[in-house]
Amino acid sequence: MSHAAPGLDLVLAALPADRSWRILDLGPAVPDNVALLGSRAARLQIVDLLRDAAGGFNAWPVAGLVPALARSFDLVLAWDVLDYQSAEQASRLVAILGELCRRGALLHLLITAVETIPAAPCRYRILADGRVRREVRAGGEMGAPNLKPAEVDKLLVGFRIEHAFVLSHGVREYVATRGA
Repeated sequence: MSHAAPGLDLVLAALPADRSWRILDLGPAVPDNVALLGSRAARLQIVDLLRDAAGGFNAWPVAGLVPALARSFDLVLAWDVLDYQSAEQASRLVAILGELCRRGALLHLLITAVETIPAAPCRYRILADGRVRREVRAGGEMGAPNLKPAEVDKLLVGFRIEHAFVLSHGVREYVATRGA
């Protein structure tokens, strides 16, 4: 099933024509996304952060990018990673992303606003019509953290929410900007 993603449309429209931006995608390598983003960026780094969410969250895949890539990313696609972390884990991840992002960098997030989420993180495929297809990778459901907007704002230390959208399928989409 595909859905509108106005926040993603905003960040993709912000990509400069000179392909100077560096993008960090925290989801799995999806061929359509790699083709689209790779053709519009100087660098596309993919870190499937939640590849084995059942084994617990570990920040080392992104923490390992610091200091070599500190302050180098212009856009981070975090998809639904916060849905699969505790508050402490999410805070740690946001702190690491703050170290990896340049001032003014964009952070794109999808946060579930309903009671349950798939037991395993979804795969998100960017479609040609500006929509996103959410692909469930495994059966079963679990409770969602259902972060409220004020909680997301408080969690995003070092980032400022610029745009927030409530989507019809029970998801809140955020675009935040890295501060100084």
